[in-house]
Amino acid sequence: MVLTGEWTAEIWSREPITVPAVVDVKSLLARRPVPSILPDNDEFTAAFDGDDEGMAVFWLLALLHHPDRDVVAQCLRSGELSWVHAEDVAHHLADPDLVEAATEGAWSLSDTGLRVLVNVLLSRGTVPSGFPKSKADEVITRLRATCPPEREECFEAELAGR
Repeated sequence: MVLTGEWTAEIWSREPITVPAVVDVKSLLARRPVPSILPDNDEFTAAFDGDDEGMAVFWLLALLHHPDRDVVAQCLRSGELSWVHAEDVAHHLADPDLVEAATEGAWSLSDTGLRVLVNVLLSRGTVPSGFPKSKADEVITRLRATCPPEREECFEAELAGR
């Protein structure tokens, strides 16, 4: 299956990325070495040779754009999301089919990831995310309701812009 979009430039260059149509995300990320997301690009593969953590980040970036919602949900529940994935997590929080998995994914993010996620939801930054205020309010209400006690202070501080 070939995935395209401007987001592909976050991996290496803006080029199509081929991914399996059916994939067990946990098994893929557990492989050692983690296979190259761009196996036909010798320069990319050489640059990330032996960087299993980096390659896992790239795989998750790609698979969070997979058309199969089960694959996306597996990514969101992988426990391996990083701040790099926060923008995609924010967008999946607005998807009724993925809201539960995306909520789990949101709380698995680091404090930096949570900051990025809140900034996307509130359209803070140089490029507005395009989140309608009503949808952002809905997502924030859901996050507040599911916030683990140990994350509450960080979450509220990010919402307040501190």
